[in-house]
Amino acid sequence: MVDAVRGLAVLAMIEWHTAHAWLAGAARESGGFVAAELIGGLAAPSFLLLAGVSSALASPLQPTAAQTWAGVRRGMRIALAGYALSLYAWTVDRAAVLQMRNVPTAIAMALALGLFALAIDDRKRSAQVRVGLAVAGLVAARFVAAQLDHVTRDGASLLPRIDVLHGIGAALVVTSLALHAVRALPLRTRAWIFGVGAITVASLAWDVAGVPQRVLPDAIADWIARDAVRPHGFPLFPWLAYSLLGASVALRLRASELRLDHAWALPNVSRPLIVALAALVIAALAWEPWPVSRAVLALAPSLRSLGRLVFNASVITASAALIATFAPRALRATRALALLGRHSLVVYAVHLEFAYGLAGIPLQRKLGFGAWAVGFVLLVGAMLALSYAIERAPRRDPARVRAVA
Repeated sequence: MVDAVRGLAVLAMIEWHTAHAWLAGAARESGGFVAAELIGGLAAPSFLLLAGVSSALASPLQPTAAQTWAGVRRGMRIALAGYALSLYAWTVDRAAVLQMRNVPTAIAMALALGLFALAIDDRKRSAQVRVGLAVAGLVAARFVAAQLDHVTRDGASLLPRIDVLHGIGAALVVTSLALHAVRALPLRTRAWIFGVGAITVASLAWDVAGVPQRVLPDAIADWIARDAVRPHGFPLFPWLAYSLLGASVALRLRASELRLDHAWALPNVSRPLIVALAALVIAALAWEPWPVSRAVLALAPSLRSLGRLVFNASVITASAALIATFAPRALRATRALALLGRHSLVVYAVHLEFAYGLAGIPLQRKLGFGAWAVGFVLLVGAMLALSYAIERAPRRDPARVRAVA
Protein backbone atom coordinates (compact mmCIF):
# COMPACT_ATOMS: atom_id res chain seq x y z
CA MET A 1 0.00 0.00 0.00
CA VAL A 2 2.78 2.47 0.92
CA ASP A 3 4.49 1.92 -2.43
CA ALA A 4 1.23 2.41 -4.34
CA VAL A 5 0.46 5.71 -2.58
CA ARG A 6 4.04 6.80 -3.19
CA GLY A 7 3.48 5.91 -6.85
CA LEU A 8 0.56 8.36 -6.94
CA ALA A 9 2.91 10.98 -5.52
CA VAL A 10 5.37 10.20 -8.32
CA LEU A 11 2.62 10.82 -10.89
CA ALA A 12 1.73 14.12 -9.22
CA MET A 13 5.40 15.11 -9.21
CA ILE A 14 5.92 14.35 -12.91
CA GLU A 15 2.61 16.05 -13.76
CA TRP A 16 3.58 19.32 -12.09
CA HIS A 17 7.22 19.44 -13.15
CA THR A 18 6.38 18.81 -16.79
CA ALA A 19 3.47 21.27 -16.74
CA HIS A 20 5.64 23.93 -15.12
CA ALA A 21 8.51 23.34 -17.54
CA TRP A 22 6.73 22.62 -20.83
CA LEU A 23 3.51 24.64 -20.98
CA ALA A 24 3.58 27.82 -23.05
CA GLY A 25 2.59 31.25 -21.76
CA ALA A 26 -1.06 31.11 -22.85
CA ALA A 27 -1.64 27.75 -21.15
CA ARG A 28 -0.12 29.06 -17.93
CA GLU A 29 -2.90 31.62 -17.59
CA SER A 30 -5.65 28.99 -17.57
CA GLY A 31 -7.45 27.20 -14.77
CA GLY A 32 -5.86 23.97 -15.94
CA PHE A 33 -2.45 25.25 -14.89
CA VAL A 34 -3.81 26.15 -11.45
CA ALA A 35 -5.23 22.62 -11.14
CA ALA A 36 -1.89 21.15 -12.22
CA GLU A 37 -0.16 23.16 -9.50
CA LEU A 38 -2.68 22.01 -6.88
CA ILE A 39 -2.19 18.34 -7.80
CA GLY A 40 1.59 18.69 -7.99
CA GLY A 41 1.66 20.33 -4.58
CA LEU A 42 0.60 17.02 -3.04
CA ALA A 43 3.79 15.24 -4.11
CA ALA A 44 6.27 16.56 -1.53
CA PRO A 45 3.91 16.17 1.47
CA SER A 46 3.17 12.61 0.33
CA PHE A 47 6.85 11.69 0.06
CA LEU A 48 7.61 13.08 3.52
CA LEU A 49 4.59 11.53 5.23
CA LEU A 50 5.27 8.14 3.64
CA ALA A 51 8.94 8.41 4.61
CA GLY A 52 7.79 8.67 8.23
CA VAL A 53 5.43 5.71 7.79
CA SER A 54 8.18 3.56 6.26
CA SER A 55 10.72 4.57 8.89
CA ALA A 56 8.42 3.65 11.79
CA LEU A 57 7.27 0.40 10.17
CA ALA A 58 10.83 -0.71 9.40
CA SER A 59 12.29 0.28 12.76
CA PRO A 60 12.52 -2.50 15.37
CA LEU A 61 10.31 -2.03 18.42
CA GLN A 62 13.44 -1.60 20.54
CA PRO A 63 16.02 -0.20 18.08
CA THR A 64 19.65 -0.50 19.07
CA ALA A 65 22.13 2.30 18.54
CA ALA A 66 23.44 0.52 15.42
CA GLN A 67 19.94 0.17 13.96
CA THR A 68 19.18 3.82 14.66
CA TRP A 69 22.48 4.85 13.08
CA ALA A 70 21.45 2.89 9.96
CA GLY A 71 18.27 5.00 9.72
CA VAL A 72 20.26 8.19 10.25
CA ARG A 73 22.70 7.18 7.51
CA ARG A 74 19.80 6.55 5.13
CA GLY A 75 18.51 10.06 5.70
CA MET A 76 21.97 11.53 5.21
CA ARG A 77 22.39 9.66 1.93
CA ILE A 78 19.12 11.06 0.59
CA ALA A 79 20.27 14.57 1.52
CA LEU A 80 23.62 13.96 -0.22
CA ALA A 81 21.71 12.78 -3.29
CA GLY A 82 19.91 16.13 -3.26
CA TYR A 83 23.23 17.98 -3.32
CA ALA A 84 24.53 15.69 -6.07
CA LEU A 85 21.50 16.50 -8.24
CA SER A 86 22.00 20.22 -7.64
CA LEU A 87 25.65 19.88 -8.66
CA TYR A 88 24.67 17.99 -11.81
CA ALA A 89 22.00 20.54 -12.72
CA TRP A 90 24.51 23.36 -12.36
CA THR A 91 27.52 21.81 -14.07
CA VAL A 92 25.69 20.02 -16.92
CA ASP A 93 22.22 21.48 -17.46
CA ARG A 94 23.37 25.06 -16.79
CA ALA A 95 26.75 24.44 -18.52
CA ALA A 96 28.75 25.78 -15.57
CA VAL A 97 31.82 23.72 -16.49
CA LEU A 98 32.21 25.76 -19.67
CA GLN A 99 33.38 28.70 -17.53
CA MET A 100 36.72 28.17 -15.83
CA ARG A 101 35.78 30.22 -12.77
CA ASN A 102 33.22 27.54 -11.86
CA VAL A 103 35.49 24.51 -12.19
CA PRO A 104 37.30 24.68 -8.78
CA THR A 105 33.97 25.03 -6.97
CA ALA A 106 32.43 22.12 -8.89
CA ILE A 107 35.43 19.89 -8.15
CA ALA A 108 35.43 20.86 -4.47
CA MET A 109 31.72 20.10 -4.12
CA ALA A 110 32.11 16.72 -5.83
CA LEU A 111 35.01 15.98 -3.47
CA ALA A 112 32.96 17.02 -0.43
CA LEU A 113 30.06 14.78 -1.46
CA GLY A 114 32.41 11.85 -2.03
CA LEU A 115 34.07 12.29 1.35
CA PHE A 116 30.75 12.56 3.18
CA ALA A 117 29.46 9.47 1.35
CA LEU A 118 32.52 7.49 2.47
CA ALA A 119 32.09 8.75 6.03
CA ILE A 120 28.59 7.26 6.27
CA ASP A 121 28.89 4.16 4.07
CA ASP A 122 28.24 0.58 5.23
CA ARG A 123 31.83 -0.60 5.09
CA LYS A 124 33.76 -1.45 8.22
CA ARG A 125 35.67 1.67 9.20
CA SER A 126 36.94 2.90 12.53
CA ALA A 127 35.29 5.89 14.14
CA GLN A 128 38.52 7.86 13.72
CA VAL A 129 38.55 7.25 9.96
CA ARG A 130 34.89 8.28 9.64
CA VAL A 131 35.51 11.46 11.61
CA GLY A 132 38.55 12.22 9.47
CA LEU A 133 36.55 11.77 6.26
CA ALA A 134 33.75 13.97 7.60
CA VAL A 135 36.20 16.72 8.64
CA ALA A 136 37.85 16.61 5.21
CA GLY A 137 34.38 16.86 3.64
CA LEU A 138 33.60 19.89 5.81
CA VAL A 139 36.81 21.58 4.66
CA ALA A 140 35.83 21.05 1.02
CA ALA A 141 32.28 22.24 1.74
CA ARG A 142 33.63 25.39 3.42
CA PHE A 143 35.65 26.11 0.28
CA VAL A 144 32.47 25.76 -1.81
CA ALA A 145 30.58 28.13 0.49
CA ALA A 146 33.38 30.69 0.27
CA GLN A 147 33.31 30.54 -3.54
CA LEU A 148 29.56 31.06 -4.02
CA ASP A 149 30.03 34.81 -4.51
CA HIS A 150 32.48 34.13 -7.35
CA VAL A 151 30.53 31.59 -9.42
CA THR A 152 27.62 32.11 -11.80
CA ARG A 153 24.29 33.22 -10.37
CA ASP A 154 22.81 29.77 -11.08
CA GLY A 155 25.48 28.15 -8.94
CA ALA A 156 25.03 30.62 -6.09
CA SER A 157 21.31 29.77 -5.96
CA LEU A 158 21.36 26.04 -6.82
CA LEU A 159 24.22 24.65 -4.75
CA PRO A 160 23.08 25.72 -1.24
CA ARG A 161 19.35 25.26 -1.90
CA ILE A 162 17.43 22.98 0.50
CA ASP A 163 15.27 21.01 -1.94
CA VAL A 164 12.81 18.17 -1.40
CA LEU A 165 15.46 15.44 -1.12
CA HIS A 166 17.29 17.48 1.51
CA GLY A 167 14.02 17.90 3.39
CA ILE A 168 13.23 14.18 3.26
CA GLY A 169 16.75 13.29 4.37
CA ALA A 170 16.74 15.70 7.32
CA ALA A 171 13.26 14.59 8.39
CA LEU A 172 14.34 10.93 8.31
CA VAL A 173 17.38 11.71 10.46
CA VAL A 174 15.25 13.43 13.11
CA THR A 175 12.53 10.77 12.93
CA SER A 176 15.05 7.94 13.37
CA LEU A 177 16.57 9.65 16.41
CA ALA A 178 13.11 10.31 17.86
CA LEU A 179 12.10 6.66 17.39
CA HIS A 180 15.21 5.68 19.33
CA ALA A 181 14.51 8.21 22.10
CA VAL A 182 11.01 6.84 22.85
CA ARG A 183 11.84 3.15 22.38
CA ALA A 184 11.08 2.25 26.01
CA LEU A 185 7.53 3.64 25.95
CA PRO A 186 4.34 1.74 25.00
CA LEU A 187 3.54 1.91 21.29
CA ARG A 188 0.34 3.88 21.78
CA THR A 189 2.20 6.46 23.86
CA ARG A 190 4.85 6.75 21.16
CA ALA A 191 2.14 7.29 18.56
CA TRP A 192 0.62 10.10 20.64
CA ILE A 193 4.02 11.74 21.14
CA PHE A 194 4.73 11.74 17.41
CA GLY A 195 1.25 13.03 16.61
CA VAL A 196 1.57 15.90 19.09
CA GLY A 197 5.05 16.57 17.72
CA ALA A 198 3.67 16.87 14.19
CA ILE A 199 1.01 19.36 15.28
CA THR A 200 3.58 21.34 17.28
CA VAL A 201 6.08 21.58 14.42
CA ALA A 202 3.39 22.70 11.97
CA SER A 203 1.96 25.21 14.46
CA LEU A 204 5.36 26.77 15.20
CA ALA A 205 6.49 27.08 11.57
CA TRP A 206 5.09 30.60 11.21
CA ASP A 207 6.70 31.90 14.42
CA VAL A 208 10.03 30.16 13.82
CA ALA A 209 10.45 31.54 10.27
CA GLY A 210 13.48 33.82 10.10
CA VAL A 211 14.53 33.23 13.72
CA PRO A 212 17.43 30.77 13.09
CA GLN A 213 18.87 33.15 10.46
CA ARG A 214 19.38 35.77 13.17
CA VAL A 215 21.65 33.60 15.29
CA LEU A 216 23.07 30.94 12.95
CA PRO A 217 24.88 30.93 9.59
CA ASP A 218 22.50 30.56 6.64
CA ALA A 219 24.06 27.18 5.77
CA ILE A 220 22.67 25.82 9.07
CA ALA A 221 19.64 28.06 9.61
CA ASP A 222 18.09 27.24 6.23
CA TRP A 223 17.81 23.59 7.30
CA ILE A 224 15.72 24.61 10.32
CA ALA A 225 13.23 27.18 9.06
CA ARG A 226 12.43 29.47 6.16
CA ASP A 227 13.81 32.96 5.87
CA ALA A 228 11.44 35.79 4.92
CA VAL A 229 13.92 36.79 2.18
CA ARG A 230 14.08 33.20 0.84
CA PRO A 231 10.63 31.75 1.58
CA HIS A 232 11.11 28.60 -0.50
CA GLY A 233 12.74 25.28 0.28
CA PHE A 234 12.06 22.31 2.56
CA PRO A 235 13.34 23.11 6.08
CA LEU A 236 12.40 21.06 9.15
CA PHE A 237 9.75 23.62 10.08
CA PRO A 238 7.15 22.76 8.78
CA TRP A 239 8.17 19.72 6.69
CA LEU A 240 9.26 17.55 9.61
CA ALA A 241 5.60 17.55 10.67
CA TYR A 242 4.69 15.23 7.78
CA SER A 243 7.33 12.65 8.69
CA LEU A 244 6.32 12.75 12.36
CA LEU A 245 2.65 12.35 11.44
CA GLY A 246 3.46 9.38 9.21
CA ALA A 247 5.47 7.77 12.00
CA SER A 248 2.56 8.37 14.40
CA VAL A 249 0.17 6.55 12.07
CA ALA A 250 2.59 3.64 11.65
CA LEU A 251 3.17 3.31 15.40
CA ARG A 252 -0.57 3.33 16.03
CA LEU A 253 -1.00 0.53 13.50
CA ARG A 254 1.79 -1.49 15.10
CA ALA A 255 0.01 -1.17 18.44
CA SER A 256 -3.11 -2.86 17.01
CA GLU A 257 -3.90 -6.30 15.70
CA LEU A 258 -3.76 -5.81 11.94
CA ARG A 259 -6.51 -7.15 9.71
CA LEU A 260 -6.27 -6.90 5.93
CA ASP A 261 -9.21 -7.71 3.66
CA HIS A 262 -6.83 -8.05 0.68
CA ALA A 263 -3.20 -7.35 -0.23
CA TRP A 264 -3.83 -3.64 -0.97
CA ALA A 265 -6.29 -2.98 1.85
CA LEU A 266 -6.11 -0.34 4.53
CA PRO A 267 -5.38 -2.09 7.85
CA ASN A 268 -8.50 -2.65 9.97
CA VAL A 269 -10.75 -0.78 7.52
CA SER A 270 -13.66 -2.72 6.02
CA ARG A 271 -15.23 0.19 4.10
CA PRO A 272 -12.39 2.28 2.66
CA LEU A 273 -14.71 4.24 0.36
CA ILE A 274 -16.39 5.81 3.42
CA VAL A 275 -12.93 6.70 4.77
CA ALA A 276 -12.06 8.31 1.42
CA LEU A 277 -15.24 10.41 1.41
CA ALA A 278 -14.73 11.51 5.03
CA ALA A 279 -11.11 12.45 4.33
CA LEU A 280 -12.12 14.49 1.27
CA VAL A 281 -14.71 16.38 3.35
CA ILE A 282 -12.02 17.25 5.91
CA ALA A 283 -9.68 18.31 3.10
CA ALA A 284 -12.37 20.56 1.63
CA LEU A 285 -12.91 22.23 5.01
CA ALA A 286 -9.15 22.82 5.41
CA TRP A 287 -8.62 24.05 1.83
CA GLU A 288 -7.17 27.57 1.94
CA PRO A 289 -9.35 29.15 -0.80
CA TRP A 290 -12.52 28.15 1.09
CA PRO A 291 -14.02 31.34 2.63
CA VAL A 292 -14.05 29.99 6.18
CA SER A 293 -10.40 28.92 5.93
CA ARG A 294 -9.48 32.33 4.51
CA ALA A 295 -11.24 34.06 7.38
CA VAL A 296 -9.51 31.88 9.99
CA LEU A 297 -6.09 32.46 8.42
CA ALA A 298 -6.71 36.19 8.28
CA LEU A 299 -7.20 36.15 12.06
CA ALA A 300 -4.49 33.57 12.82
CA PRO A 301 -1.94 33.34 9.97
CA SER A 302 0.26 31.14 12.15
CA LEU A 303 -2.21 28.29 11.50
CA ARG A 304 -1.39 28.18 7.78
CA SER A 305 1.13 25.32 8.00
CA LEU A 306 -1.14 23.35 10.33
CA GLY A 307 -4.06 23.81 7.94
CA ARG A 308 -1.92 22.60 5.06
CA LEU A 309 -0.86 19.59 7.12
CA VAL A 310 -4.53 18.71 7.68
CA PHE A 311 -5.41 19.27 4.02
CA ASN A 312 -2.49 17.28 2.60
CA ALA A 313 -2.79 14.44 5.11
CA SER A 314 -6.52 14.17 4.37
CA VAL A 315 -5.96 13.98 0.61
CA ILE A 316 -3.21 11.38 1.10
CA THR A 317 -5.56 9.35 3.31
CA ALA A 318 -8.28 9.60 0.68
CA SER A 319 -5.81 8.43 -1.98
CA ALA A 320 -4.85 5.39 0.09
CA ALA A 321 -8.51 4.58 0.74
CA LEU A 322 -9.37 4.85 -2.96
CA ILE A 323 -6.50 2.53 -3.83
CA ALA A 324 -7.80 0.06 -1.24
CA THR A 325 -11.29 0.36 -2.76
CA PHE A 326 -10.42 -0.16 -6.41
CA ALA A 327 -7.19 -2.19 -6.28
CA PRO A 328 -8.92 -5.61 -6.49
CA ARG A 329 -10.56 -4.49 -9.76
CA ALA A 330 -7.49 -2.69 -11.12
CA LEU A 331 -4.58 -4.86 -10.06
CA ARG A 332 -2.39 -4.03 -13.05
CA ALA A 333 -2.67 -0.28 -12.49
CA THR A 334 -2.08 -0.67 -8.75
CA ARG A 335 1.03 -2.76 -9.35
CA ALA A 336 2.30 -0.14 -11.79
CA LEU A 337 1.85 2.54 -9.13
CA ALA A 338 3.71 0.40 -6.60
CA LEU A 339 6.53 -0.12 -9.11
CA LEU A 340 6.93 3.64 -9.53
CA GLY A 341 6.77 4.08 -5.78
CA ARG A 342 9.53 1.55 -5.08
CA HIS A 343 11.90 3.39 -7.42
CA SER A 344 10.73 6.93 -6.74
CA LEU A 345 14.23 8.26 -6.01
CA VAL A 346 15.60 7.13 -9.38
CA VAL A 347 12.47 8.36 -11.18
CA TYR A 348 12.82 11.72 -9.43
CA ALA A 349 16.40 12.14 -10.61
CA VAL A 350 15.79 11.02 -14.21
CA HIS A 351 12.51 12.80 -14.93
CA LEU A 352 14.01 16.17 -13.94
CA GLU A 353 16.34 15.93 -16.92
CA PHE A 354 13.34 15.71 -19.27
CA ALA A 355 11.49 18.51 -17.51
CA TYR A 356 14.15 21.10 -16.69
CA GLY A 357 17.38 19.64 -18.05
CA LEU A 358 19.05 19.40 -21.44
CA ALA A 359 16.64 16.71 -22.69
CA GLY A 360 13.70 19.03 -22.04
CA ILE A 361 15.03 22.11 -23.85
CA PRO A 362 13.07 21.46 -27.09
CA LEU A 363 9.81 21.36 -25.08
CA GLN A 364 10.26 24.05 -22.47
CA ARG A 365 7.57 26.79 -22.56
CA LYS A 366 6.37 25.62 -26.00
CA LEU A 367 3.47 23.18 -25.54
CA GLY A 368 -0.28 23.46 -25.22
CA PHE A 369 -2.26 21.19 -22.94
CA GLY A 370 -2.84 18.54 -25.61
CA ALA A 371 0.82 18.15 -26.51
CA TRP A 372 1.80 18.31 -22.85
CA ALA A 373 -0.63 15.48 -22.01
CA VAL A 374 0.94 13.29 -24.69
CA GLY A 375 4.43 14.09 -23.41
CA PHE A 376 3.36 13.39 -19.83
CA VAL A 377 1.99 9.96 -20.75
CA LEU A 378 5.14 9.10 -22.71
CA LEU A 379 7.41 10.19 -19.86
CA VAL A 380 5.41 8.17 -17.32
CA GLY A 381 5.68 5.17 -19.63
CA ALA A 382 9.44 5.66 -19.87
CA MET A 383 9.74 5.89 -16.07
CA LEU A 384 7.71 2.69 -15.71
CA ALA A 385 10.03 0.95 -18.16
CA LEU A 386 13.06 2.23 -16.25
CA SER A 387 11.61 1.02 -12.94
CA TYR A 388 10.82 -2.38 -14.45
CA ALA A 389 14.37 -2.66 -15.81
CA ILE A 390 15.81 -1.85 -12.37
CA GLU A 391 13.58 -4.46 -10.76
CA ARG A 392 14.56 -7.12 -13.30
CA ALA A 393 18.28 -6.37 -13.16
CA PRO A 394 20.38 -9.19 -11.67
CA ARG A 395 21.28 -8.61 -8.03
CA ARG A 396 24.85 -8.77 -6.86
CA ASP A 397 25.67 -10.69 -3.71
CA PRO A 398 27.73 -8.23 -1.60
CA ALA A 399 29.53 -11.06 0.22
CA ARG A 400 30.51 -12.67 -3.07
CA VAL A 401 31.71 -9.36 -4.51
CA ARG A 402 33.91 -8.77 -1.46
CA ALA A 403 35.27 -12.32 -1.70
CA VAL A 404 36.20 -11.85 -5.36
CA ALA A 405 37.82 -8.50 -4.59
